[in-house]
Amino acid sequence: LRYSFEDIAMTVLNYQSNSDELTRESAVRLKQIAEYLKHDKNIASVRIDTYTDSYGGRWINEELSRKRAQTLKSFFVEAGVDESLIDTEGLGEKRHVAPNDTPRGRGVNRRAVIQLAHL
Repeated sequence: LRYSFEDIAMTVLNYQSNSDELTRESAVRLKQIAEYLKHDKNIASVRIDTYTDSYGGRWINEELSRKRAQTLKSFFVEAGVDESLIDTEGLGEKRHVAPNDTPRGRGVNRRAVIQLAHL
């Protein structure tokens, strides 16, 4: 592989607006992570936290973030990762990392943070 554990151990992916579909760049990155996980048998855990921007209702955003987390979990399970190693949490509008008053800021806030740990 052209990348190491250190390259993917902490990855942030971004989403299309009001969707559980990743941006094109993030979809490519997700496939790289899955490919790596097929080869590394020393993975102890995969942590997936998903977030939304503040547009839409709070409950809708919480549901969307949970759906995003479940979609990523399913993707990894289908790629061969043991389901018991994957922990997810959909956090909705919590923990913004950028202002929500610009399209760019909202795009940054629509994210998934994937953290891998080794044995």
